[in-house]
Amino acid sequence: MEKIMHRRMTISLPLAGIAALLTLSLARAQSLEPMRGDIKSFAEKFALQVYPGNPYNHPIKLDLRVYDQDFKPIEATVFPSSFVIGAQEKRRVLVIVPFSGKADRKVKVCVESIPDPNSITRIRTQICGSFVAHNLH
Repeated sequence: MEKIMHRRMTISLPLAGIAALLTLSLARAQSLEPMRGDIKSFAEKFALQVYPGNPYNHPIKLDLRVYDQDFKPIEATVFPSSFVIGAQEKRRVLVIVPFSGKADRKVKVCVESIPDPNSITRIRTQICGSFVAHNLH
């Protein structure tokens, strides 16, 4: 019985180590600044700037998408909406969202990594910032 338990522990320890390494490597995912914001606008649209970042030592491809508070895609102008960002760099992205007749609008701006098709791992990550806009019109 002891031999069986020892074998199980021997097998599970390397698997636990691999899982820990994967978790640590994923912890260095792309970033987004700011993560929250409160915007006031007199127009029928509001604009905000976000700065996606790449913590890696190699370029990555990113997409920026805009969702409502329930993570449903919404109409928005994002410039640029898809781009390659260099190693250890940040890039300014402009997001313009219509109020669509609402006095207040809560949106999620998300940066999503696009996996390299030549990579062994194909993990798509997403990080989102939450923003509230108030129409003062």
